[in-house]
Amino acid sequence: MKTVFLDGEKIADRRALHDAFGAAVSFPAGYGYNLDALHDVLTDRCEPLTVIAVNCGSLEAALGDRWPGFLRLMSDLETTMPDFRFISEAGGNPIFRRVSVRKFLPDPVPESKVEKLLRAAMAAPSAGNQQPWEFFVVTDAAKIRELAGCSPYSSCAANAPLLVVPCARTQGLRFPEYNYIDLANATENLLLEATHLGLGAVWLACAPDPGRMSRVAAVLGTNETLLPFALVPVGLPAETKAWTDRYDPDRVHRVD
Repeated sequence: MKTVFLDGEKIADRRALHDAFGAAVSFPAGYGYNLDALHDVLTDRCEPLTVIAVNCGSLEAALGDRWPGFLRLMSDLETTMPDFRFISEAGGNPIFRRVSVRKFLPDPVPESKVEKLLRAAMAAPSAGNQQPWEFFVVTDAAKIRELAGCSPYSSCAANAPLLVVPCARTQGLRFPEYNYIDLANATENLLLEATHLGLGAVWLACAPDPGRMSRVAAVLGTNETLLPFALVPVGLPAETKAWTDRYDPDRVHRVD
């Protein structure tokens, strides 16, 4: 097993990116610095390969408009080649990098990352540790389009490769009046983990709107014991959005 370590703080351009890969794979004479050539080299390799990318914000800046294509290449290889792994960590605090992404590349989200998203969601705090959540993981394109039509504000989910639907149980809870607060905690965790993994996501509310909730429940086939809380489309981002600092000192009230 060989490993390529990509540190966005140390890669200034495409040539530096490809030099980093050169430590693990051999490039033919006349090799060009483009993604097609990189694809050919990586698919022709003989040994298992893991690519670890950190400080992806800096790496994105270095690659510019080629960044979405690079992510797509990594996702394609991870999906089609069982001996290839791509581990991305954007670096820095994901709280201060998270943005709402509504445009996605069609590439599937690898199952390893789906599990990380769900692990992060289930690590959330809940009232009395009641953990009232259940999660529907939807990858069927027709079902995703159907769910995207359940709210006037969720059409952006239609072309996402993955849709996570956090739901709240209504039975067996110590503090049922807090279940939506608990689900909000879990959903925020999921969004932050998506940012950490270099994925895009957005929170599309279902609860507390009874119409949206009933329409989503009908598509999922759930009953009144499991209430849809939100739709969270996830995928490789097909858009670049700047993070906005929302800190407002006028909203801070100190009691000394």
